[in-house]
Amino acid sequence: MKYLDKYISALENLTNNSSSYDLQKNELTELIKFMLENIGNTNSYIRDSLIYPGFRELIFNEKITLEQTSSILKTCIDEQHLYLNIHTPQKNDDVFVRSFSALVIVLILIKDIEHRRLPDDLIIETLKKGSNYLNFETDYRGYVSEKGWAHSVAHGSDLLTQVILYPLSDEVVSINACLNTIKKCLSTDYAYIDDEDERILAVIDALFVKGLSDEDLKVWLMNLHDVEEYDTLKK
Repeated sequence: MKYLDKYISALENLTNNSSSYDLQKNELTELIKFMLENIGNTNSYIRDSLIYPGFRELIFNEKITLEQTSSILKTCIDEQHLYLNIHTPQKNDDVFVRSFSALVIVLILIKDIEHRRLPDDLIIETLKKGSNYLNFETDYRGYVSEKGWAHSVAHGSDLLTQVILYPLSDEVVSINACLNTIKKCLSTDYAYIDDEDERILAVIDALFVKGLSDEDLKVWLMNLHDVEEYDTLKK
């Protein structure tokens, strides 16, 4: 508990006193390790109010090195984070790890678009894994009682949006593949009641930037409607 309190205190200082709070190199290394190990902590205060804002502060205000950024990104896209037990059919707390890893990847992609400093091979791997995340995610829960936001579809949509907007995305994903991913998320009995639709619409907006035409969207929507009608008739 003493060690947990130490990290919580450090994160509170980082997020609340960002302009005046500095960490020594070894302290920062330890803190990042703690943040990655607890990225999906089921305590919403630690996860939502400290770790995610902490990553945002470190990344956006350039308080970490390029090497540290690369290390964080490599961890977030690995099988123990973005893809942690993603093929397990049962809903469990692993969704928090996957979903919040997606958000940290979003932060890194947004920042890297400014200067393009991360290695292309790492970015390509990130774009591939990021574009496929929602194709495998099946835990669509938004708010989870006593644990807070899981929001995998919302966070996954944020990730897909940034993948599409990244300059190297044309080498990795196609407009049709992204539309199929959205279709997969919409072809579910789960009712989206936590603003997921707005985050999905942001993906469509990004696709327009990449060349989606009004006519292509119209055809896709008509096909989507036909599929929904067919599924309704089968029931």
